[in-house]
Amino acid sequence: MRAPTDARARWGLPDWTIGDEYPRPDALLRRWGWEFLRRRDDYRALWLASEHRAEPAPDGLLTAETDDYEAVRRTYGMTGIVDPRAQLSDWDLQLLGFKPFGYGVGYRSDANVRADEKARKKAIMFDLRRPLTPQLVAARDYLERLQGELGAAPTSPKNRVENWPAFLRVLDARECGATFAVVTAAFWPGQSKAPQSARDLHAAAQAVQQRAPFFL
Repeated sequence: MRAPTDARARWGLPDWTIGDEYPRPDALLRRWGWEFLRRRDDYRALWLASEHRAEPAPDGLLTAETDDYEAVRRTYGMTGIVDPRAQLSDWDLQLLGFKPFGYGVGYRSDANVRADEKARKKAIMFDLRRPLTPQLVAARDYLERLQGELGAAPTSPKNRVENWPAFLRVLDARECGATFAVVTAAFWPGQSKAPQSARDLHAAAQAVQQRAPFFL
């Protein structure tokens, strides 16, 4: 496991033992995308390799340009590299965009579609110049999430937003050096749960994290 000594300070992580320091389930989807993405090792490594070119925006947010715009867009849905230590404002999150490469999501443009139908009818465009598999996976995750919100279909546990605060907490706990036994005691105090419960939670969190931000 990675060295825990300065994980919180180095990457701007909350105190994992305090649940109130994490976003609520009703937070903007872009915030969830950012919170999971900024904890990914590959994204942090990309930032460290580009940090020497970073420049502050007027609000102080550090961003860096990339030599491979298409690769960054394809992998992270972003047009630049943002400091993973940043606690982004809602305005910053709007600017991120997080558009999964290759497809766009919108409403049917049919003039006969009633307003109350727009929430349950989506049109998706795919880019045939790009590999189809990641586009299909991202589109499926997005549509399954919308189905769950509409009550049209059950949502799998990994896509239930109410679990995502716990997912971020367990990711941070492990990064800060907490054992699964310690995490279990903190998450389920007074309950006779085995450390495997925390291990399973961590595995589910990693699965969501590796799709970020394309589960939006």
